Amino acid sequence: MSLVSSCSYYPVEMKSFGALKKSVVLIGLPLVLALNACSPRDASVSSVEKPVTLFDGLSINAIDRMVISDRKGRVVLCKKGAEWTVGESVIFPVHMPMLIQFLVQLEQARLGQRMSVSEKDYAYLSLLDPLADNLPEEVNPIKVELFSESANQTNRFILGAFDIPDDEKSVMFAGEKGSARRFVRLMNGRDAVYLSSDPLYYAVPSSNMWIIRKFFPTNGVKEIKGTSGGNEKWSIRRKSAFGKLELSGLPEGYTLTPAQVAVFNNLFGSGSFAGIVPQGREAEFMQEEKRRELEVVSFDGRIHKAEIGRLIEPVDYRDPAEKLQEGIISFAPVETGEKKEAYVVRIRAAAPTVNEADLALIKLFEDRAIIIEGRDVSPLLELFETAENQTDKIQRESNE
Repeated sequence: MSLVSSCSYYPVEMKSFGALKKSVVLIGLPLVLALNACSPRDASVSSVEKPVTLFDGLSINAIDRMVISDRKGRVVLCKKGAEWTVGESVIFPVHMPMLIQFLVQLEQARLGQRMSVSEKDYAYLSLLDPLADNLPEEVNPIKVELFSESANQTNRFILGAFDIPDDEKSVMFAGEKGSARRFVRLMNGRDAVYLSSDPLYYAVPSSNMWIIRKFFPTNGVKEIKGTSGGNEKWSIRRKSAFGKLELSGLPEGYTLTPAQVAVFNNLFGSGSFAGIVPQGREAEFMQEEKRRELEVVSFDGRIHKAEIGRLIEPVDYRDPAEKLQEGIISFAPVETGEKKEAYVVRIRAAAPTVNEADLALIKLFEDRAIIIEGRDVSPLLELFETAENQTDKIQRESNE
């Protein structure tokens, strides 16, 4: 049985569908499609068409909003003046190198062969709308929507399966995806399906790729203090980058666990946070009870002060549907089963001497609350209870 019925395509390159039999690979799915009962149009009656772009009649500079979606979630990119931001409820500057690469790919993309494909075959070519109900599990298309308020125009298309060439030399030289063409379904008015040699790899429907993640610039952690109401409860410090860790406020002979040492060495440093909550709405996400304060001093004199509280349930920052409804920019993968412990963090920074790039990062995250996984901070938060127990013990002994 033919997977693609009544198949014919418009010329740019006349290649029989028999040659495509072993070349169509779905994104994320090592599935080979056999395309049968298809033959090219008669070349004698064909004429070379002008290459089709993804947004005919629309200037790339006129685009002011882009939405990239798949079955798991979406990312919204908005342009205001000369600035691009990620999110709608949460406005956050976009990572410009990623954006520039994507815009260049959009502008340069050309659609080659036009194909006639029946709707019943969209699933096999991963061309179904990812926002549609009852999407088959094995299908993972990516939908891109381009909006221009000034031009009053909207362009929508779906990026589907890859067509891997039969030419072994091409595959060996550029790799499968580097040499592949991609099925693209235009959704502007009447549907049209093309094979494009521009696969648009930067169309990534994940906020993780569009955000600056290094929000905690530091030249090595020199000291971390656990404070409450401005009063120091415990501290870990060292005199040099590889110096011995010195403890205070903790029981005599106390030894830090490997997890506590790891968090001390790289607290927030890798940018491993799970999301950003809407500005001005931190109280909706951070519990009042048992909030903790950390003061982080780096070797270059910078001081970061972090207020930390548990994430209020039932907000599930891992649920794509709920995170969009709540307005959270989420970077955490969706997981099933028991929810993981998470915290909300607000950071203030004092940087007496800092370069311009780091100063921009500091300003970027001031007055914002982020969500972090428990594993990235809870080992240090455990020291508060240890220090409090030590204080209680000393108090009891002094009263005896």
